[in-house]
This record gives sequence, structure tokens and C-alpha cells, in this order.
Amino acid sequence: MKICIVSTVIDGKDSGIGNYVIGLLMGLIKVGHAEDIVLVHSQKCENPLYRIVQEEIIPFKSIGKHQMYFSAKYLNGILEKSGCRLIHFPTFFKNEFGLYRASVPIVLTLHDIIPLLYPEYSTIKDYITWGSLVRTEIRNVSHVITVSEYSKSDIIKYLHIAPEKITVTYPAPDPIYRPLSKKDELMQWAVEKYNLNSDFVMYTGALDLRKNVPMLIKAFNKLKRIGLPHKLLIIGRKVGKFRESIKAMEESPFADDIIHLEYIEKEDLVNFYNLASVFVFPSLYEGFGLPPLEAMSCGTPTITSNVTSLPEVVGDSALTVDPREVDQLANAIERVLSDKNLWQELSKKGIERSKSFSWETTAQKTWRIYGEILEKA
Repeated sequence: MKICIVSTVIDGKDSGIGNYVIGLLMGLIKVGHAEDIVLVHSQKCENPLYRIVQEEIIPFKSIGKHQMYFSAKYLNGILEKSGCRLIHFPTFFKNEFGLYRASVPIVLTLHDIIPLLYPEYSTIKDYITWGSLVRTEIRNVSHVITVSEYSKSDIIKYLHIAPEKITVTYPAPDPIYRPLSKKDELMQWAVEKYNLNSDFVMYTGALDLRKNVPMLIKAFNKLKRIGLPHKLLIIGRKVGKFRESIKAMEESPFADDIIHLEYIEKEDLVNFYNLASVFVFPSLYEGFGLPPLEAMSCGTPTITSNVTSLPEVVGDSALTVDPREVDQLANAIERVLSDKNLWQELSKKGIERSKSFSWETTAQKTWRIYGEILEKA
């Protein structure tokens, strides 16, 4: 069977959903489905995946600055021409009206419904547009894939989707995230490329309110006041309501010890994970939350939130704390940095936990979903 996957999100810089699509595609290719996939997007790009599987460029129409949609007419023409029997949208495209009028069954990966649940983390326009569209367009979807049991429960509760119409398939860390030896060479690399010559606490993710970066900075400030020698490395893009995070960095009395990098290459991120003394991810809501798993894959002791999907992801292989309690966060960081046995235990357990997630498993499960839908069609 031939399957169409909309691949627009892999055409730019790395993103969480883009990494999901790349991981799924690599998994599908690895388990033998390269010839069964057609990728549809709106413009040529250099991603090497387009040289492995069939690619189709589809015209799009602009409806305003940075907003566009694929014409349903052209989309259905591509589906007919390529012989695709099903189309998979790997995220909800809030600005691409008409996408859910395909002539074949539709699978949608709905990673979370954060704009509906927490409008304070979104713009009013996004909340209204995304909310009304997802409630309307979800009716045209044959099956929903989501990325955690927690997200599945939210979708059932708030969108009133039947449980049998939703399947959980976990994302996985890219195999590039792994423990590295030769730490001396990595430290020299950090000095030469980033002028970072100190031990550091690390966070990576967006800077929007939901990620709770200001709370991490409060915990860091608290620890610095009692003599913490480490710096704080924050790697994150200015997405959504990010100004509070920037303000917290700038107004910290220890601003000189806070390093913010907005975007780095994946290879550099691997190096930083391996060099970090501890990885901290205090997010308030995650549909899955891949960064803790990436850090754990590198053997980096990890601290994350005890809310939403994050305990489901890390199990007992990371410390979990209330992300709204600065003392809990600061105490957890201090524990990991001061207790060598705990550090080693978390490092070892994190590596083992990360091995239970793989893109091959996710790809096989996703392919079974495609087949089951087509059997019913």
C-alpha cells in the first residue's frame, strides 16, 4: 500500500514536530517501507529524505503573512496520481484550511491540545483559530495518533473522541544522542567554539511560558547565592510568549553566569548533553517531552516535572519535582550535583530507560494503524 505523509514541517530548522516526522520516516525506511511512502510539501528543500522516498510538490495559496494552505483540489490530484490510499498529517496545520478534505482516509497525529487547555500560553488569535478548527476538522479524520497516554486522555476528555479511534505511539530520541567518551576533548571544544569553560546546568527547549524557564532561573539564582560554581546553559528559541524568560535572564543577579544560545546544530547539542552536570526540564505541560529522553540517552542525570506526560516518559530514571515550587527544583539540582552515587545511578538508569523507545517500534505500530484503517475503508 502507498501512504502519503505531509512533510512541510521538516523543510526548515529543527523543531519538535519536525523531529517526530524525521524519526517516523527514518523508522519506516529502516523497516522496509521506503517505496511505499510519498512525501507531499510545498517547496523544494535539501533534506536528504526527499532523495530516498517519492516526493511531490503541491501548489499552495497565501491567506496572509506566513499563512497558507494546500488546495484540496491539488492534494486529491496528487493522491490519485501517486496511488496513495491514505494520507497522514503529522501535526494539526492550523493555518492550512482545506487539508482535511482528502479523498482518502486521514490519519492525524495530534501531539497535544495545549491551545485549548491553556490559552494563557497562546495568543488569543491562535486559541480561537486553532480551537475552532481542530473541533471542526477532527470530524473528518479516520484515526488519531498521539504521543502519550496523558495526551490521549486529554483528547478523549476535551474533544470527545472515542478511545478506540486514538492510538498512542511514543516518539524516540535520535540515535545520535548517546554517551561520548573523551570528555577532555569535548571541554576543549566548548571553550573554543562557545567560550564555555565551566561546569554547567543545562536546559533546552523553547522559551515560551509553558516551558517554565523563569522558574529554573529562580532556582539557579537561589543556588548561586549559596555558592553554586556552575553556569546555566539555556538553549532555546524565542517562541510564543518568550519575553518573560528573556527578562528573567537579563534581570538575574547572576546574568553573567547564564548563557543563552538560540539555535545550535544537533551535533553540538549532543556534545552539550554529554558535558552537562545535570539536565533540568521544568515544563508545565508536555504532550511527550523529548529533551529529557535525549539527555538521558547521553547518560546525563535529569530532573523534570511531575506533571502531565513527563513522569510517563522518564519513569523512575529521573528526579521529578513540582515545577511551580522553586525550593523543590533547587533542592533537586543540589542533590544531584552533591551526591555522586545518585548522579551515577541516574546516569545509568537514564541510558537504560531511553533504550525502551525506538523509531523502528513507532514506525511498525504506525504502519499497522494504516493497514487497519484501510481494511475498514
